[in-house]
Amino acid sequence: MDKSVVFEIGDLYNNAGLVGFVKVLEQLDKYEKYYEINGDNVTIDKEFLLNANLTQAVFDTYIKTFYKDLKYTKILNEIDLILKQIDENSDLDEIKDLLKEFKNDLTGGNKFKTGYEIISTKIQDENNIFEKIKLITSKQECESIKEDLLIIKKYLIIPEVKEIMYMKDIAYGIIDRFWSDKGFLLRSNAKKNMQESYYKAFEEPFKQQLNNTKVGKNYCSNCLELVNTLNAYTFVKGMGDDFNRKTSVFWNFKQDKGICAKCMFLYSLIPLGFIKNGRDFIFINNNTSVDALINMNNLKLTEENSNISRNQIYNHIISRYLKTNENKLDNIEVANVYGNEEKYNLDIINRYQLQLIRDSEKDLEFLSKGYVVRINGDYVNIYQEVTDAIIRNKNLYTILNKIIEASIKDKDNSYLVRLMNPILNIEIHKEKIIREDENMDKEFYFAGKQGASLLFKMKATGQDDSYVIGITYKLLNALKKENIDDFLDVVMRLCNSLKTDMPTCFINHMHDKKMFKKIGYAFLTGLRGGIYNKENKEGGNNE
Repeated sequence: MDKSVVFEIGDLYNNAGLVGFVKVLEQLDKYEKYYEINGDNVTIDKEFLLNANLTQAVFDTYIKTFYKDLKYTKILNEIDLILKQIDENSDLDEIKDLLKEFKNDLTGGNKFKTGYEIISTKIQDENNIFEKIKLITSKQECESIKEDLLIIKKYLIIPEVKEIMYMKDIAYGIIDRFWSDKGFLLRSNAKKNMQESYYKAFEEPFKQQLNNTKVGKNYCSNCLELVNTLNAYTFVKGMGDDFNRKTSVFWNFKQDKGICAKCMFLYSLIPLGFIKNGRDFIFINNNTSVDALINMNNLKLTEENSNISRNQIYNHIISRYLKTNENKLDNIEVANVYGNEEKYNLDIINRYQLQLIRDSEKDLEFLSKGYVVRINGDYVNIYQEVTDAIIRNKNLYTILNKIIEASIKDKDNSYLVRLMNPILNIEIHKEKIIREDENMDKEFYFAGKQGASLLFKMKATGQDDSYVIGITYKLLNALKKENIDDFLDVVMRLCNSLKTDMPTCFINHMHDKKMFKKIGYAFLTGLRGGIYNKENKEGGNNE
């Protein structure tokens, strides 16, 4: 493309803004003709950008992306609900309770009040809507309430009103989690036209830079382009001190660090790059290419799967990554913004973890089939516990111990032994990756088989469940303490009582506590009836 503008992959802030920018482009008419993605950059026709109403496209994108989660959407739904209750002749007290909630949602904070003040300068309000809202709870007749609600609704769904109210809602609750003190988030601009404030702060400087043909003298700290004017980037939360107020960090107190207007515009779109899940935000910084960034952050949460757990989102991310990167695995950086926090919490899912998840696909699929169990009074999602342990680089012995103990203490939980095998499989996959030994699972299968053989012999000699449980407790305690001597002593006494040979699966690992522990759990899995079967790739009992 001639006379084009290039946006390249960079750091976390840049990449989140870049994903947001592509979403903004999609709101522009015939955008496909004027931009293309080339590996690690996005190239756009300069004239197209100069002629585009970027501010309107940005506002449209913010509203389209977040409107389902906004309080203003809830307010509009509340009106419909109250009208329905009136039509169904519901109790007046119930209707008044709904009216109180509706009134508090709309008038309880400053964001909608300042939005209304902005609207009043553009749209004549003959019905004095906010006064009607304040007085509506004092009405005593349903027909009068209905009449006022219909007038209020008609006003609130006017396109210009909806845009301002939606953007006020988004600005104070979403955008201000990522940047502030600029554009419409500058305190002095609270009652000013939001589009004008954004245009002057971001779009106008960006277009002025595009029109400037002179070579600048200052390098942008982000894209390294030479520009005439540098702008402070401290409006973005988490990016450093306010350089306009604190110049002591610069040589001779002269500010020589900042970003160009193009990057400033990009940073204003950071929230659009994140996946919103309840009050949390997640961004997957897979910067192998622009397409990879867009694909990994294109998780659409519907009403049915909104507010899903962080682990479920991570699982979706990893599954999508593995499908598109079968041959080469790279680390994935995941940025989280939790609850009311304004800082970024970073997780790194490394290549080893990705390979482990890929190799354990069938075992994880088995565990994902809704195993939520009650252990010591608490409900535990086994699948989430396992995936969290993988992502946090924790071993799975704690989960195995919980399952074994729960299956022993309560007969209703005896079915849990079938979860031991797939969980242990994952631990074995982990060891295979570390030791680069594809055949070592044969040892674990052999150990599980020998444990199962002893269980069969105990049952054949008439030993009851309490005896098996007693043996299990002793072996489990020895494994927890990593006490090889105690473990072998219990096994030896058991074999003597059954008049059978000592299992040979432990011989090669007497001096390796880590491997002995894994072999021990494989043996215990067989002894508990969760037979370790290498042919059963999904884990569980071999009945």
